[in-house]
Amino acid sequence: MLRRLALGLALVMVLGSCGDDGGSASSTTADEPFPPDTIAELAEIFDPQLEPLGLRFTRGALIDRTDGGYVPSPEGEHLALYVEPLDGVDYDTADYVDGLGTVTALVTPYVFERWSGVETYDICQEPPPEIDDSDAPVPYTQIEIERQAANAVDWDTATTATVIELGRDADLRLVVTPVVRNDPAYQAATEASLD
Repeated sequence: MLRRLALGLALVMVLGSCGDDGGSASSTTADEPFPPDTIAELAEIFDPQLEPLGLRFTRGALIDRTDGGYVPSPEGEHLALYVEPLDGVDYDTADYVDGLGTVTALVTPYVFERWSGVETYDICQEPPPEIDDSDAPVPYTQIEIERQAANAVDWDTATTATVIELGRDADLRLVVTPVVRNDPAYQAATEASLD
């Protein structure tokens, strides 16, 4: 678990310092208002970032939420992303707690810097495939954040406690199932978010 956290933090630092390689947040341009609209293309973008954390991209789509709807659209302003542990990786509930910080800190600035047309996004950590291998399992965790709120956060230093605090302050919508919420690591992060 600590090794995954260290790898995740190292990956965040690498992504922030990469040159113009087409895969880092620093190489983004306003010429890409929206991400690609196929799962395969999204996987090509996110899997290399997620793999060091023991995760893989499973599904995602741009969503048009105009007038309260939830309709897939290549020009939707909401991006929904889903990840799950890699097959064979021992990913326990404490890793889901860590993932709230590491995955959110990794993906959030990347999404908003790379795609100017995305105004909100959410990322869900799905259960391990051995627990639920259905096409759309109920996620263990979900965060949702708007561009303006995301831009106000120092993602280089963000932790799970940061995410919990943002959720409490309504800058970020946070949903955590009891299987993760009852883990001592989540309770410790909640206490740390109060400091």
